[in-house]
Parts: sequence; structure tokens; C-alpha cells
Amino acid sequence: MAKTAKVIINNPSRAVDKAFSYLYEENVNMGDHVLVPFGRGNKVIDGIVTGFEETEDTEKLKCISSVLENALTPKDVELLKWVRKKYVCTYFDALRLFLPPGSLSGKTRNYNTVSDKLIQFARLKEGVENPEQIAELLSAKAPAQARVLEILSETEKMAVTDICDFADTSRATISTLEKKGYIEIFSEKIERNPFKDLTNEKTEPLKATEEQQDCIDYINDKVDKNEYEKILLRGITGSGKTEVYLQAVQHVLSINKTAVILVPEISLTPQMSLRFTKRFGENIAIFHSGLSMGERVDAWNRIKNGDAKVVVGARSAIFTPMKNIGIIVVDEEHETSYKSDMTPKYDARLVAEMKCRAENAVLVLA
Repeated sequence: MAKTAKVIINNPSRAVDKAFSYLYEENVNMGDHVLVPFGRGNKVIDGIVTGFEETEDTEKLKCISSVLENALTPKDVELLKWVRKKYVCTYFDALRLFLPPGSLSGKTRNYNTVSDKLIQFARLKEGVENPEQIAELLSAKAPAQARVLEILSETEKMAVTDICDFADTSRATISTLEKKGYIEIFSEKIERNPFKDLTNEKTEPLKATEEQQDCIDYINDKVDKNEYEKILLRGITGSGKTEVYLQAVQHVLSINKTAVILVPEISLTPQMSLRFTKRFGENIAIFHSGLSMGERVDAWNRIKNGDAKVVVGARSAIFTPMKNIGIIVVDEEHETSYKSDMTPKYDARLVAEMKCRAENAVLVLA
């Protein structure tokens, strides 16, 4: 009996939407980003290890070419499988949620940190509806144009150079889409620092009201017991719900756990980020589709390396690689924007619940 690794490959086709068996010689772990030979021509392609099995029939099996890095935790791999099954999507579509842009490339991408740099961006043109359907219509005769539309449908904007890189296409493809009226190109000066507009002024916890203290004590008790609990925190605007989050997160950090704070809209992220930055300093990471690709990769790496203990962001922040989670807060949980209208059509609230169950964490729905 030989032990083989089950690998899902970086290919959007439904024809290869399954885990393939590969032999391996070096040490391989669940969630590893690997390079494998694939197809008749043995083209080297990216993949993620999602499990292991033993088999006797190894005659036709190929061997993993190399292990690049550990990309996902075992818990994230299980969550990825759940997302694929729950939301009826491919492994490829699910995997895009769990990794930063451009990760599955087989090469290292470098993002410059030059401040005040004039960058050309592209975004969907206002009024363009159902970009996914347009992309599907283009996929047969203009696959590169389809890839660009799919990428832009998932983000507010993206640098033109990044689009060319990630979609494996040229500037001519982007220009063609602009002429067709699907996208627009514009220039913008950026400074790659998500904290640039946030103050360094530090705030101290406010004296909690009796009702707030009851909520804080209840949440902290569940966190200390290391058990899953789903809590509804209901109160009118201005009733002090955010102070409850802040003090609960402070307790979570004091016992070396981490926190995720979700807000329904990107426009609300700076407001919430300001409150948390004032309280916890740059111990937080900000994550949403309005950031530049470089900023998102920076945030992703800070979270993965453990440099950020609190994540504040829109629904996509639920897929960041935060470990040892003590609490996840879903602010304004009644808002419909927690449901993605792009494939996979996931509900961030339900994903948060599954993540809390796996981590024995507290889920606060506000």
C-alpha cells in the first residue's frame, strides 16, 4: 500500500472538478500549495493538498513536483469542502475565496510599496448588469475578456497591470472591453497604507452600563469555556453595542486568542476600523475589496503570520487565515449584503457560524 495525496488543481473547468491522487517523496501536509504534472503533456500546474489516502494501484500515478508553502490550515480545507458542497460550486471557485489574489501562480509576485504613485485602474462601468452572464457569453470566443470581467466582478477596482497578470492577458484585451462599454479605465494616486487616514489617538474602555456589562460577562464566560455559542445582541443605534464588541475583543486578546469583525458595507469599514485602531493600535488588519491588490496581500500575510490579531472587514474577511479565533462579530447582521451575488453565492453569516463551530468560538450577531 502506498500513501497518496489528494490534490485539487488550479483549473476552472468543471471537467477536472475533483481531487486527483499523486505520489509524493518529500514531506507533504494538508493545505500545502504544490506544483504537479497534469494532463497528457505533464504541464506543471498549481494545486492544493486536501487529504490523503492509501492505494495499491500506483502504476499510473504521477508524483508531486514540489511543495511551495503551506497555504491553508486543515480546518480551512474542511471549510472549503463545505463551501463547495453547500453552495454548489467548483473547487476552483471555492478556493479563490480562501487565498489572496494571484496566489495560485507557481511564482512569486512582488508588490511595490512606493507611496503617492499614479496607477491606472479598471472597474466595471456603472450600469453594467450581470457581468457573470456577459463573461459566460464571451467565454467561448473571447476567454481572456471573460476572465477579466470575472475578476472585476469580484472587486471594486484593480490595477490594470494586476489584471493583465492575474488574467494572463494583455492591455489590448482590457482596451477592447472598454470600447465595448463593459469597463472603464481611470488613473488614481495611491499610498499603500490602509492606516494612513486613521488616528494614533488611543482610547480606553468606557464604563459599561449594567446591560452592557451583562452582555460582556456572558460573552467572556463562553470564550473562557472555549465552547461554541451563537448570541444575538440587539439594540437600537447608539445603545452601545460597539463598546460591547470592543471590550469582548479586549478580553479575547488578553487570553491570546484572535477576533474577526464583519461589517455589511465597505463604506462602514473605516468607521469601525477607526474605533478598533484607537483601542488596539495597529494590531488590526483591514480587509475588503476596496483595497489595492498589494494592500490585500499585505493584510493577508500579516494575518497568516500572526502579526494581526483582529481583522475588520466586509464579508470576504471571513475567509482570511486567522488562527485560534475566540470571537467573530457580525455587525448589522440583518443586512442582505452579507450574501454574495457572485459565484460562489455564499452567506458570510453562515460561513462565520461554521468557522466558529470549528474553532469553538463565540459568534455574536448584532
